Amino acid sequence: MKGTPKSVRPPVAPLHPADATLPLSIALVQPNLHSLDDYLLEIADPESPNYGKLWTPEKVVETFRPSKESVDVVHPWLTTDGIHPQRIQISENGAFVRENVSIAEAERLLETEYFTRTTLAKRPAAGVKRRAGLKESFKQITLDCVRQHYGFDYNIVTGAQNTVGVMELGREHYNGNDLDVFFKSYAPDQVGDRPRLMDPPTSFSQPSTSNTAKTLRALAGMTFVYASGGDGVSAFSDQCLSSNGTVVSSGDGGNRFFPNFPGSCPYLTAVDATEIKPDASISPSYILHNLNQAAEFTFAGKSPVGWINPALYASTFANIFNDITDGNNPGCGTQGFTASPGWDPVTGLGTMNFPRMLSRSMTLP
Repeated sequence: MKGTPKSVRPPVAPLHPADATLPLSIALVQPNLHSLDDYLLEIADPESPNYGKLWTPEKVVETFRPSKESVDVVHPWLTTDGIHPQRIQISENGAFVRENVSIAEAERLLETEYFTRTTLAKRPAAGVKRRAGLKESFKQITLDCVRQHYGFDYNIVTGAQNTVGVMELGREHYNGNDLDVFFKSYAPDQVGDRPRLMDPPTSFSQPSTSNTAKTLRALAGMTFVYASGGDGVSAFSDQCLSSNGTVVSSGDGGNRFFPNFPGSCPYLTAVDATEIKPDASISPSYILHNLNQAAEFTFAGKSPVGWINPALYASTFANIFNDITDGNNPGCGTQGFTASPGWDPVTGLGTMNFPRMLSRSMTLP
């Protein structure tokens, strides 16, 4: 846990018993990774003649399937260290060597030591209350406020073909009670509804949280949107970097910006929120971004957009965003970046105007 701020450092203890079983997956070296950006831009850049021509999952797997030589390197290493060959399996896509091992075996193989981490207490879900009228929007945002700010008046025509998934990362955990708090205020008939829970898919040959995995899934048409959390130029719980690169809290001398993962990954779209000032002039789409854009972007007769960033920065989508020119994102003992006319590091492209985006999207192949 070296480098973790004391305020967020969880207690740890040795993992026992030593004969407890762990699933161990070893990712193999894959070919063609050096061409990932080229493959992706070819189908994600509206200027490309192959825009929207998504890869099938089968093509993704076969293009990046590790060679037999990679397997032949890992297999003997495991067997000579005491792992019986019958316990060793190759994943369906050929990207992983997998085996169930004891804690003692894992520590010997990897020359490391395993620990458990106690679960941090979860913050109780806060009640959600309705507030009517745009004049109250600066106090608390409601669904009606968001719809009006975005100009989001749209009947989904391909909803059955869209799937939205939410991934747990770090200290963010699914809590069904949170859904019920929301449903009670906005969709009472859905109280008790629960999403389908599943393990992160690995069919595209990479651990699901890696940058490479996001790229591979984007080839097949997946769009990744990440809510960056509003931590400014610091990371979770005011984590910053010290002068020697160690992760510390800003109060402990952290004065260098700490890019937040996975928001710093170029293969997803990072979104955040914009504050509405009291008595300000409010026009449609003032709230930053529409987190449903991943689902809403599959229009009638159009293919999924997959990696959306090249399209957002293309000439096709010029001038569809509302520029934010006031504000900053403080952190790490600084005022962070300051909003200014045009693109800037704190507000990015600005806030989305859905009617404009819909109109421009219909011109894409």
